[in-house]
Amino acid sequence: MHKRQKSIEDRVYSILLPPVREAMPLCSRVAVLIGPVLATLGADVSKGGMDKFAAITANVDAKKLDELIMDAVLASKLSCGNNPISMEIDFERHFTNYRAEVYEVTLWVLWETVKDFFPQASGITQIFQEKMGKEFQSQKPVETTIG
Repeated sequence: MHKRQKSIEDRVYSILLPPVREAMPLCSRVAVLIGPVLATLGADVSKGGMDKFAAITANVDAKKLDELIMDAVLASKLSCGNNPISMEIDFERHFTNYRAEVYEVTLWVLWETVKDFFPQASGITQIFQEKMGKEFQSQKPVETTIG
């Protein structure tokens, strides 16, 4: 299994990438749910790109997106330090104290879980980071192989 990490202040978040067969349904859901959004990120803003982006994101089913994110958190065995936070009660307990980090961490988990399946999307990631700000920028991950 591959381990990836992200640091925020003095906290180190870690995930273990799920096995391929477990990750595949997440990838399919990402492609269906947010693929059209990602496709608009490369659009030229001067030609209505941001309007188009806003229109498409308005149609993303928030409940399905939330379920997708939480399924990625569960599948990746998210932890902070030595504390697992992938189960709902642990997740709630941890992020009650770090609310400002919840989307930065969960979107990072989702991206890290599926990005290896979409190598052609690497350019989109850079555009996404430029347009959406630093909170979505993934630090250079620490990757190790376990087992």
